[in-house]
Amino acid sequence: MDIATDVAGKVITCGRCSKKHRAYQLKVAAKPKVQAFATTRPSGSRQRSENEAVQLNTNAGNINRWCKGRRTGTRISLSRKAEKVIADIQDLLNERREFGDSVSHPKLVQDLEFVATADFDSFASRETITNRIMHALEDDKIGSVGVFGMPGVGKTMLIQALCKHVKKKRMFDEVVMVVVSQNLDLKTIQADVAMELGLELGGKETIILKARRLSERLMQREKTLIVLDDLWDRVELAQVGVPYKIDNKRSKVVFTTRSRDVCNMMESDVNFEVKVLPQEESWELFQNRAWDVENSSALPTVAKDIANECKGLPLAIVAVARALRGKDEYLWDNALQQLKESVFSKVTPVFSSIKMSYNYMQSEEHKMCFLFCSLFPEDFKIDMEELFCYLTGEKLLGDGDTILIARRKFYVIVDELVSSCLLLRDEQFIKMHDLVRDAAISIAHEDGKEFIVKAAMGMRDWPNIDLGRCRRLSLIANKLRRGPSYQIQAPHLLTFSLSGNKGFSEFPDDFFKEMKNLLNLDLSHTRIVSLPQSFFFLENLRTLRLENCGRLKDISPVEKLKSLQTLSLQDCDDVNLSNEIGKLTNLKMLNLNICKPVSSKVILSNVISSLFQLEELHFTGWEVMPGSTPLQSDTNLTEVMCLSRLTSLHIQLTIHSLSQDAPSYWEKLSEFAISISRMRQDIWNRIYFEFLEAKRHYDRCMFLEIPSVSLLAKWVVTLVERTNCLFLYHCGDVESVEQVYQSRMSNNLKLLDVQYGKFKFLTSGSVDKAFSNLEELRLNGLSKFEAICDGEVPLQFLHKLRVLNVGFCGNVITLLPCDLTVRLQNLEKITVIWCLYLENLFGASIWLSSPIFPHLRHVEIKRCERMKYIFPLGVVRHLLHLEVLDVEYSFNIDTIITHDADADADADADADVDADKDKAILPQLKELTLRDLPELSSLCRSGLLVDWPSLVSLQICECGNLKRLPFNTHSVPKLKEFVMDRDLFNRLDWEDESIMSRLDR
Repeated sequence: MDIATDVAGKVITCGRCSKKHRAYQLKVAAKPKVQAFATTRPSGSRQRSENEAVQLNTNAGNINRWCKGRRTGTRISLSRKAEKVIADIQDLLNERREFGDSVSHPKLVQDLEFVATADFDSFASRETITNRIMHALEDDKIGSVGVFGMPGVGKTMLIQALCKHVKKKRMFDEVVMVVVSQNLDLKTIQADVAMELGLELGGKETIILKARRLSERLMQREKTLIVLDDLWDRVELAQVGVPYKIDNKRSKVVFTTRSRDVCNMMESDVNFEVKVLPQEESWELFQNRAWDVENSSALPTVAKDIANECKGLPLAIVAVARALRGKDEYLWDNALQQLKESVFSKVTPVFSSIKMSYNYMQSEEHKMCFLFCSLFPEDFKIDMEELFCYLTGEKLLGDGDTILIARRKFYVIVDELVSSCLLLRDEQFIKMHDLVRDAAISIAHEDGKEFIVKAAMGMRDWPNIDLGRCRRLSLIANKLRRGPSYQIQAPHLLTFSLSGNKGFSEFPDDFFKEMKNLLNLDLSHTRIVSLPQSFFFLENLRTLRLENCGRLKDISPVEKLKSLQTLSLQDCDDVNLSNEIGKLTNLKMLNLNICKPVSSKVILSNVISSLFQLEELHFTGWEVMPGSTPLQSDTNLTEVMCLSRLTSLHIQLTIHSLSQDAPSYWEKLSEFAISISRMRQDIWNRIYFEFLEAKRHYDRCMFLEIPSVSLLAKWVVTLVERTNCLFLYHCGDVESVEQVYQSRMSNNLKLLDVQYGKFKFLTSGSVDKAFSNLEELRLNGLSKFEAICDGEVPLQFLHKLRVLNVGFCGNVITLLPCDLTVRLQNLEKITVIWCLYLENLFGASIWLSSPIFPHLRHVEIKRCERMKYIFPLGVVRHLLHLEVLDVEYSFNIDTIITHDADADADADADADVDADKDKAILPQLKELTLRDLPELSSLCRSGLLVDWPSLVSLQICECGNLKRLPFNTHSVPKLKEFVMDRDLFNRLDWEDESIMSRLDR
């Protein structure tokens, strides 16, 4: 037997490998020193030395018995042999000490699976994210990868499948996966990692010593992947013993978590979100688990409905499908009804998982915000303002705080719930996954929060429910028309919403009599005309929402609500406000916005100004009747000037306000939307509606329609500096935006919309870092506009710009010159319409080695009659992510991609290389529309055949001069929609008849 193997065998026999480790099917891997020893030490030398020592010991015993201590030749000879054997044994012992306490690494069998992945299927959506993670692991710059997603979405299954693929491809020498879970324990993590590595850690060793041994063990292998499943908090990997971001080529870490915040705490290099399955994959997974769905002609319809009710959540799909597998049809029908009513018991795994997340929330405010989201219907876009009002009405965000402080706290809470994947963002709204909502309703019931949710259930009659203990009642978005005929007893009710019952018009007079503890009442989007007299009993009411009650006229009972702090009458066109409203002196938030083109509503002077505790005032669409205000003053401005606690202001002013001084505290407004125009009643046009839409996305907005920049008051310029959304409309003598800032240019602006007037340039180029944070630029109706920048392009100019929209700008010839092109590294969309003198979208001689437009995805060109092409080849080679190209009604365009002079020179030098490179242009193009281009003869140069592997839709209409399409047999493999005039199709020259046949199907 080889000595290295023999020694290792002795070590294992002596118990250095525990039974627990042997259960992992260990192989022996000799350490390098042992391997070297095996090659340099003659085979059998240890055994010979051992045999000689045994024989010497026997002989010495015999001599001692025979000679009785006398000196003899035999004894002398034996002594000399013993010295030699002892020397050999000492050499062996010395070499043994160099090995340390062990001579081999136990290692996992390479084809051993972590766990069975029976519940994981190779769906396209999962394959995509798995491939993206594997690609990240191949990047030497990336040492850690975060994978996050909502409970039950399949993160663990995904990561187990990832480990399987990584091992199959042999990307790492060792793959170690451990579960961390909610109760973080470094000792447990160390033990689990050690067990996976086959390393024995002493029970009495300190955490530091264990970490050192683990680190040494991991660093002995060339490449190791550590996978940590289910992180709830930051894990100090260095304390565990995992080499973290020390050598990204040697050791990498992947972890899963429910929260994006944990990814940030772990300082991961890249993060991937696991989302719910799309509908077709959900159905496929359901079929696989229910097994016999397709074999029953009676079940598929109800089965699809059941699968859809799981809303793409794999854990729910698997749990429900397995529960129904083999069951009778009536049980399937019953299950569907229970799922719709959120009471199906077989989704318990989902509930348990979400309940764990709920229990882990850091504060009661987080828990209540989460639960309040369940008051809204399934798949509902929750208005953040509505949710905020409910929470503040119940004093759940701090009773003594200002609205500004409470709002900031609210945004943090929502962000953390979104990061935890318990809420979803949908533009400016938030949403809650249906099964998460079901769990929230159940949790609210279990925790004694006393929620009753009957939202969007199609009820036409008042529900027969006991409200004796109810604290929150949601009847949102039903079909109720009137209140019940009996007296409601709801003594503990705090929040009540009838919002969205669009036919509701009638309350019994005593409806609110037994709701004396009510704090929040929402009657928005109903047809009520007046409020019942029992409103007088709502003496504790803090929040009243009456938004979009178009028939509401009389709100006189509101005047008695002395505790009222929030009142919203947005878009109540017919409501009459009397002087008595000024007695609501506890009001902190008043929303009177009318966002419709109606004649300005009138309110008497000194009413709004008497609400001295107001912190937020939305006053669009109203006009204060003149009292003692001078004729050349703006009555609205005069009315609100004394409200010194304002932090948020929405108001319409006239140019008369430019001659007035605004209060100094306006400079500290945290949120505002202020419009200044010639006449209030003339402002309702398309552009102003665009402003109203934009201000939903930005918190500091201004709309200016001014005859001369010289009229701008100091307070206007100060607010413009702080503005992140600015609309300039018919601004008289203004030739560049810099003039509006009056040499006090700031970098707060994110959206700039300039329409009509004498504008020639966006900037003169004199201000360093001008518009460096601008994300969207709209230029329209500027007949004198010549260029975006007049002069040298400033540093970081427009480097965050994502959207560029240019229309009806008559004098511009080249929209994006070379020096500007290299700045636009974040541009995603370009739209150019009716620019009659525009010849070039991009400047000439663009032939760059550095990337340009790395994020450009959408280009739309319409009615640009002097353009002859869209892209120079030098530009199009960089457009690796362009997805949509739409070119229409441009009568001189003869090609889409021109082979410009610089490209020709380079192509002549290396034509074969260019041909191979250019066939791969626009690899992500999905939609191409070419319409009414009478001079278009080709899409690109002759001889170039493109792949376009992502193209799904190709529409070519009214392009009678087109000669050929640049396709071959392998082009456009994913094309689903092909639209072309039949006559034109038949006239085309084809490089390959097979592509013609394929397109002609």
